[in-house]
Amino acid sequence: MLKITVDKEDGQLVTEPTKDGSRYSQFCWVHTGDKFPMKVKLNLQSPSMQYAVGEYKLAPSAFRTDKYGGLELNPFGIKLEK
Repeated sequence: MLKITVDKEDGQLVTEPTKDGSRYSQFCWVHTGDKFPMKVKLNLQSPSMQYAVGEYKLAPSAFRTDKYGGLELNPFGIKLEK
């Protein structure tokens, strides 16, 4: 299973102003089995959805079927679970 780490230094909420309001995100580390984890940006729908420091995995609802029947990540439905 894909391990995702939210740490104290990089997991802070990032707020970016947009013409319609604000966009929220936070950074986390994805452990893919390589020598070092990848730092990735996780988009959030609201500040209340910020993940606490800790270890997570992708929730099954983060995946969907594409128009050809293949498996893909839902870019608007990525959720983490403990």
